[in-house]
Amino acid sequence: MQEYPKEHYLTGHQLTFEYDPKVITECLSGLTAEAANYLMWSKSFQSSCDQVEPWYQTAYGIEQVPSKWIQDYHDSEIHPDLHLPAPNIFIADDFNLKVATNQHPIKILDSDKGCVWYKSDRKFKIPKGFIYVYLKSELVNQSAMHLCLFDFFVTLLEHNMNEVAYNAEAAELNYSFRTEETGLVIRMSGFNHKLYLLFDTILDHIANFSVEDLMDAVMEAMLQSYHNHIIKPSKTNNDIRLQILQKVKWIPLDKRKACPQVTKDMVQQFAADFRKKMFVEVLVQGNYTQQEAIEFHNKICSKLNFDAIERQPTTTVTKIPLGCTVCKIKSFNTEDTNTVVTNYYQQGCGTIYKITLIELLVMLMEEPCFDFLRTQEQLGYSVHPTCRSSFGIIGFSVTVTTQATKFSALHVDQRIEAFLKHFREKLQAMTDKEFQTQVDALVTLKQCVDLNLAEEVNRNWGAIQRGTYVFDVLEREVKVLKTVKKKEILDLLDELVYEGKSRRKLSTQVVGFGDQEDKLTSSSGDARKQLNGVTNNHVDDMQISYLSCDGNTIMNIHKFKECLEVYPVTVINQ
Repeated sequence: MQEYPKEHYLTGHQLTFEYDPKVITECLSGLTAEAANYLMWSKSFQSSCDQVEPWYQTAYGIEQVPSKWIQDYHDSEIHPDLHLPAPNIFIADDFNLKVATNQHPIKILDSDKGCVWYKSDRKFKIPKGFIYVYLKSELVNQSAMHLCLFDFFVTLLEHNMNEVAYNAEAAELNYSFRTEETGLVIRMSGFNHKLYLLFDTILDHIANFSVEDLMDAVMEAMLQSYHNHIIKPSKTNNDIRLQILQKVKWIPLDKRKACPQVTKDMVQQFAADFRKKMFVEVLVQGNYTQQEAIEFHNKICSKLNFDAIERQPTTTVTKIPLGCTVCKIKSFNTEDTNTVVTNYYQQGCGTIYKITLIELLVMLMEEPCFDFLRTQEQLGYSVHPTCRSSFGIIGFSVTVTTQATKFSALHVDQRIEAFLKHFREKLQAMTDKEFQTQVDALVTLKQCVDLNLAEEVNRNWGAIQRGTYVFDVLEREVKVLKTVKKKEILDLLDELVYEGKSRRKLSTQVVGFGDQEDKLTSSSGDARKQLNGVTNNHVDDMQISYLSCDGNTIMNIHKFKECLEVYPVTVINQ
């Protein structure tokens, strides 16, 4: 609309000025067998090519179309497979807007089988809807094999939906599946008039799930996917950190070891067991009524015909020991020199006040962290602090990616500690005006309005999926920021970082192959020799090689976690 005059809004750059059925008819009448031009390419025609084109010297020949071809065309019947596509049932034709009421999502149904959250569209006023469904199950995270079977189930489900996906996407209806450790998340969005048809189709595919003859292809894809994940040091570093923090955690390395044992019957049985017991959480937002939202939940219950679970699945987090704990392992890719070091500083059970302070601390730290560790120290190309909330247990981390040909993981760890000391001095010297400028910048970010309905929906869904159900969390965080003082951030930094009664540091280090690390020995022998088979997808060759170092070193994650305290299940809602 900024580029074309009003009369050309619909056509844009195309020269489509008026509808002329006579011209269309004339064009169609010229599509006859007598007027057809046939182009054929083949080396077998070489002897029949008596001309040469002047640009590329390509030989060609021109012949009249045999009259028999034209006659055969007229005598033949239309093949039944040659027809116009069937009408697309997903195309909407009702764009009326329904009355909007509530400002935040409200729970309009609560039962032992699930609940429904509902919010109408008061702001954007468009004929679109969003239906997010969380099928929670205790079955998924029972073992690495269960998680692997879950991956197979969802991958095959996506394949079974392929035929439907084209028509749905053509009608601007979208859907996605996401596997979580506690269940399956299904997201659907688009014009609300026909979105229910996509909803019904997905439920039917889950209820009538069958394993097609794709097991070999899916098996190969799964093994490759796990392999590609494992050989990336940054991914492995995050996996190791979470495996230490979560009381029960199966990483892709565990799933890859279980993968070759998966069979077609096992996947089919898992899908059946998954449907037996669930808790369903639904968010319906957009151009819908409350009754329509409840009907979506009723359809899930009737089509999947499941029983309620005894309790909803939860994730508990371990308490890192006081002081410093290091988990150092060899990278799984012998050709990769990258070393990734993450120093994580754990605070404990979170509240809105505490997580807001940590978020401000990390924001204050971002620019100095980049300047000190990358610009001055030249440690590597990727340097960043991160605010961490692991299932309600909060803290922050500093991650550096370097090269084992230049620096050791020990050196990087020491320089991170040096940076934190430097940062405290910088923060201490910061004037109240400079500090307030940083606070105001974070307040401005949190007060940014949603640009579209999808942003609003995803923010609400995050509160539901995390189990906080705090839909005005941004307003609450802004309230905290408007009263925060620099001393509170300094005290927080001292509590998390400096040696004393409360410091709980975990340093996870995935070490690349290079001169600075070659002399290190692992708990599993020569890691370079041991891991040479990974590129051949040999499952037995991929196992964690722990490296020893000074201090409290983890040489077996599972044994280490056995003696750790566990935080209570924590939800950040106050």
